[in-house]
Amino acid sequence: MSRLLLFLFFVSGFLSLVYQVLWVRELGLLFGNSTYAIATTLAVFFLGLSAGSYFWGRGAASLRAPVKAYAGLELGIALSALLYFLLIDFYHFIYSPIFAAFGDSRLVLITVKFLLAAVVLFPPSFFMGGTVPVMAQCLIRRTDELGKTGSLLYAVNTLGAALGAFVAGFYLPIVFGFQNTYLMAIAGNLLIACGAYLLTRDGTRFTVAHETDVSPTRYEVEIPSKVQLIGLLAFASGFTALALEVLWTRMFSQVLHNSVYSFSAILTTFLIALALGSAFAHLLCRLNVSPHGALSVLLSLAGLLVALSPFLFYHLTDGLRYLAAEAGWGDYIRAIFGNAGIVILVPGVIVGSVFPFLLRVAQRSGQSPGRIIGDLVAINVIGAIAGSLMVGFLLIGLTGLWGSIRLIALFYLLLAILVVNGASRMSFALRAAPAAGLVLLITFFDPAELPLVRVNVDENERLLEAWEGSSGTVAVIDRGGDLRIKVNNYYTLGGSGSAQREQSQTHIPLLVHPDPKSVFFLGMGTGITAGAALDHPVQRVVICEMIPEVILASRKHFGKFVNGLFEDERVEVIAEDGRNYLQGTREKYDVIVAELFFPWRRGIGFLYTQEHFQSVRSHLKEGGLFAQWLPLYQLSQDEFFIIARTMLEVFNQVTLWRGDFFTTRPIAALIGHNERRPLDPRSVLENVGRLRQLPSTTDRNMPEGLPLFFYAGNLSENSGIFGKYEVNTDNRPLIEYSSPRTHREEKIGEKIWFTSDSLIDFYNQLAEQLSPQEDPFLSDLSQEHLEYVFAGLSYYKAAAYRKAGKLREAERFTRDFLARVPVQIPVEPGIAPIYSENQH
Repeated sequence: MSRLLLFLFFVSGFLSLVYQVLWVRELGLLFGNSTYAIATTLAVFFLGLSAGSYFWGRGAASLRAPVKAYAGLELGIALSALLYFLLIDFYHFIYSPIFAAFGDSRLVLITVKFLLAAVVLFPPSFFMGGTVPVMAQCLIRRTDELGKTGSLLYAVNTLGAALGAFVAGFYLPIVFGFQNTYLMAIAGNLLIACGAYLLTRDGTRFTVAHETDVSPTRYEVEIPSKVQLIGLLAFASGFTALALEVLWTRMFSQVLHNSVYSFSAILTTFLIALALGSAFAHLLCRLNVSPHGALSVLLSLAGLLVALSPFLFYHLTDGLRYLAAEAGWGDYIRAIFGNAGIVILVPGVIVGSVFPFLLRVAQRSGQSPGRIIGDLVAINVIGAIAGSLMVGFLLIGLTGLWGSIRLIALFYLLLAILVVNGASRMSFALRAAPAAGLVLLITFFDPAELPLVRVNVDENERLLEAWEGSSGTVAVIDRGGDLRIKVNNYYTLGGSGSAQREQSQTHIPLLVHPDPKSVFFLGMGTGITAGAALDHPVQRVVICEMIPEVILASRKHFGKFVNGLFEDERVEVIAEDGRNYLQGTREKYDVIVAELFFPWRRGIGFLYTQEHFQSVRSHLKEGGLFAQWLPLYQLSQDEFFIIARTMLEVFNQVTLWRGDFFTTRPIAALIGHNERRPLDPRSVLENVGRLRQLPSTTDRNMPEGLPLFFYAGNLSENSGIFGKYEVNTDNRPLIEYSSPRTHREEKIGEKIWFTSDSLIDFYNQLAEQLSPQEDPFLSDLSQEHLEYVFAGLSYYKAAAYRKAGKLREAERFTRDFLARVPVQIPVEPGIAPIYSENQH
């Protein structure tokens, strides 16, 4: 029976992490995918665990049928987890009025998010918190078995949690969808409840022996009852463990593409380390060792190994190089697990053994096993909350990543010294070990010398400034005069060298709109894109940027490139998740522009879902439009078609526009229109005319039909092309899970980006199925202006064929372009622009 209960407890641990992964994702999506929102969600979850552990642990000793009680707890988890399905409607009911009343007040919004998360997370996590002490009451029959059996329980449950984190992160959501996965987890808890209840039919009774039933060992006699010390160590072990999870995850984010898979791999590795740590504690509990001596050694080892982890990480990554840069998908995932295992596993095992071994120390307290474990788990979880919040919101900003890891190592050594001082008998070597470790930490193990931002000297890079905030490490890099903003080393948000390209992401949609007065930017980057809006007759510009340090970097270093963005009274810059902000505000805009995002990054795929597009559409004024910019050089054709199909499901009309004439790194915009109406040529000419007159305009001879060069086709009139592709939804986020794989498979030639020949074929397909003369969106254009559309396609083909070395085809399309509209258009570096001596 004990083995069957352990198996059920393993499955319970598995399901608990499935829930946690789903809750963090779903509530982060609802409340904003910011560090604050996710931390708030986790804080509520851990508070529920702590309260449940304390409450059920206090009553465990009086349970006449603890196995039935355990079955009841699993049933409680299943039933209370159903509250999630009420949250979505309740969220939309309450959040908008509160947002309208208090605006973007961070304190009010965090309070609302906390309360809403409590409605969903607290009840099931409260029942989850009771499973550990009640299961202990089921299986521990003598108080002197508390350390041995309690550590085994932790090992089994945490191993199940590691498997749950892996499966929920890699497979379940994309195979079954998030809602079906959630329902499967609920069904799993119901099955556990049924299984546990059926086990009670054999009539087995569980009783706890009194203290007099225990024959103490020679080491147990020397340990006085020190409840305060045990409580402090329980709190500290939770604090440091969760702090290290945050810090090590942040450490690896500097060298990974940081997709949903990357985070799942690091979390799984950390949980495996904790499970092995519990198993190691179980082994120690079976040996006749001094508890104080063993604790001091564990704490000292934890401090030293944690202090060494930054140096080992830096060495393994060859100075913060992108991990497995040219590897395919399978090799890349194996590289993550391999490197994380080398850096995290050994210190994680020692860190994970501290709390389970505390049960060995606490087993002489005379209390019931359920109460002892319940109290200690409650304290441990409170420590975990404090550790994750303090590190995420305070410590990293004050001392940086390396300094924070060093402080955690220091904390471990101070705890070891505290344990040594509380022991009545201990050898000189054990007493000296923590002090020796402290000297080493202060003198040699100083990771402050390690850089946190990789600067490529070979590419003439120079670090100007860097910030370490709760959302990541933000740096401003000067690459030969080209200023760039980088997040976590390898996510570039644009740069001054591509200013014209970034400005076009605003100019194209604002030139197309008849009278753009209000504009919303989802994402900011360098600020160059949003700054271009001030060249138009706008009255209000709202910018949402999730990472506060990015706003600071733009303000401090990109002032001369952003067109007075931070001084203009028409502009409001908000440090908030853009999707979340739109869901809360009632304001509507003429134009909404979604910045250029890399789709493989964690959370970005949800900016391409049907639900998000519906939210965007509801915030457009009559005749408004939404420009979704896409990096075609980071998308496969299938992924582009999925996003296009999704937009077609939401908007009455979707048109496609090139953002440039690059051939290897092209960008494009899917522009969603609220209404099916033709393009107004008079407003386009007037908008271009205004741009010509600006003092900052360098090309006063720009063609009057300039935006038409970039027009690529009417997708709404070609919707049959996309019919076989699925819609990207919050429940089944196809882009979130497919684009990281594509990103790696492209490296080894198994996938190709949507560029060059495949993109030309697509443009040709659009033109063949619906020529510009037949396109209802272009029906009001004169033949002269239609020539710009044909010329733009020929121009792109000429540039693409020239880049590919197909000079005959390039020459043919060059002649066609020059015959239609002889004007120079810049293309990518290294490709000469096509022009005529008779330029307009």
